Formats: sequence, structure tokens, C-alpha cells
Amino acid sequence: MYRWIFLIITVCVLSNTCLNLARSPFRRPDSLTPMIKVKWAHQNKEYTLRHSHLEEYPFFKLYDPEFLKKHAIPLKEKISYRHDPDRSVSGKKLVSLIKKVIQEIKQQKKEFTHFTVLQDKDFNSRESHGLIVLKFKQHPFVVKLFLETPKSFVQPFDKGFDPIFFFFMAGGVTRHLSGFTRIKNLQLVKQKIESDPYWSSKITLPRKWFWAPPRNNTMEIVGTNLGEQETQHINIPGVYCIIADEIKSERTFSLSNSEERTTALTLCNYLGQLIDAHISNFMLEKDTGKIAIVDTEHFPTIVGLKGPINFTSDFHWYTTLMQQCVEQMYCRTKKDRRDAQFGKKPRLKLTA
Repeated sequence: MYRWIFLIITVCVLSNTCLNLARSPFRRPDSLTPMIKVKWAHQNKEYTLRHSHLEEYPFFKLYDPEFLKKHAIPLKEKISYRHDPDRSVSGKKLVSLIKKVIQEIKQQKKEFTHFTVLQDKDFNSRESHGLIVLKFKQHPFVVKLFLETPKSFVQPFDKGFDPIFFFFMAGGVTRHLSGFTRIKNLQLVKQKIESDPYWSSKITLPRKWFWAPPRNNTMEIVGTNLGEQETQHINIPGVYCIIADEIKSERTFSLSNSEERTTALTLCNYLGQLIDAHISNFMLEKDTGKIAIVDTEHFPTIVGLKGPINFTSDFHWYTTLMQQCVEQMYCRTKKDRRDAQFGKKPRLKLTA
């Protein structure tokens, strides 16, 4: 997805490691370094992550339980199929199948009874944590399933290149945290699309619902040296999922098609970069011919955009992200680090 960016990150990480080896072993650690401690709410064992790139916003501002409760999958209602409204399935049935696949994942099974795997590049199958995207075999819905434990939560560098990139760019954000933005950002995108006569006739969006297991699923996070408070606490689910309509695609947008590149970039500029402008995130829906947006993760949150940007080309988009990556890894002053950890650094936030 971001191959050139990943290459730069790899070089930076390796060279940064070499530089760190030259530091004196007697050098005292910075007492103001940001830190989080994570544990299951019903247990005492804690796991710690101390890192200069941690910021308050990803850990303590993204999870909105009241909002997600309002958008939880309705267990007692029938949910109609997107492309066949006369057919439906109960939310309770879908949840029962999701519970089954969670058990199979924790048993480290490679194939699942009721699901096929669409994507698992950000998933650690050996440890059963990260993000895995699944499709129901018998129902037209897709599940983005997020699994973490307190131990895996403080190990952000073992889930693939994308998570490493996001960690340094966006204040320690992880897929598990940014997943909380998907439904709220969908609402923002939908409002902007519906308010525009041109885009409202060309864009379609899937329905999305939230679900998390109700028992023994709460991780408690305690943050130190983050934000204006001395310490902060929050409880988040260790396992949750986003359930969405399956979009039947005629084809995905292509980087070789200049018209499609221009359309995707123009749309993202209109939306204020609420969504990822990467070309593969756009497809033509079968039968309707409308442009479907399936990935509604809040893009400024996962890449740490500081302010609105009007990208003029794909090259401008890539180089801006690469520049920000280098700046975050190598060009931060002590003041920059302090401003970031205490919430004084400008960044685009998901506020609605």
C-alpha cells in the first residue's frame, strides 16, 4: 500500500537503532517520557509501553462507548440484504457466527466454518491478535474483527508494516484504536456526500454496525505524561468488530486510469481528507455503477495530519506522507515532543 513509505521507515528504524547503540548505558531515562500501562479490568497483571511517540488523542479520545452503543448491531431485529431487500438475517444470528469464528481464531485455525478471509496482513495468526477481515459464507456481510490482549496492545511493532508506519506518524495509534473511528467517520462522510448535489448521485456507502463481547473483554489503560492530567484512565474492549454490508464490485479503481485517479483525489479533497485517497479504496458497485467507499477509517487520525491539505496529485499525496514520516522520526525537537505528548501539537481530530 505504502511501499515507498515503508522503505523509508525501514531505513530510518535500522539507522536509528545503530545511533542508539552509541548512547551511554549510564544515561538516565527521561522521567517525562509518555507511558501507558494496560491490564484486563478483572486481573492485576500489567503490561507497560514507554515511548516518546505516544500521544493522548489516540488512546483516550477515540473510544466513544455511548456513540458505539447507539450504532450496535440490533440483536432482536432482522437486517435486510443490501442487494436483495426481500431477504434478511437477524443480528443475533450474525453475532452467534462471529462468536464461533473468534473461538476458531483463538484455536489458531487457518480455515473457518462460516467465514472466508479477505485480508489478514495486519493480523498475527500465531498470537491471535491484530485486525482480520472476514466475509460470511452464507450472508452478504463483511466483518472487520479487532483482537488485542494487554500484552499484545503494548507490542505495536509485530503486526506488519502498516501499524509501524501509523505508530510513528500518529502518536502511537494502532488499528485497534483507529477502528473506533470507522462508524463515526462514516456518518461524517455520509453527511457531506448527501449535502452535495453532484457527489450524492455518484457515491454509495455501506451500512455499518458495532459489536463487542459483553463479558471479560475490558482492557484498562492508564496513561502517564499524556495530556494535561497527571494520569488518565480508560476502559476499552479487547475484542470488537465492525459489521458492514458486502459491496458487490464490478471492478476496483486502477492507478493506471487517470480519470479514476482524478475522481478519487477530487472526492477526498472535497471530504477534507476524511478518508484514505489510496486508489484501491474505491470501486464501482455492480448494477448501480456508483462509486462505493468501503473503508471509512478516519484518515487524519491514522497518519497524524496536522491540518487540512488539498492534494494536487497522487505524487503530492505520497510525498507529503513520506515527508511527515521523516519529520516525525528524525526532525522533532524536544519542544515538538513535549507539545505532542501534552496535547499541544496541532492535528486534525475526529470531533463529531
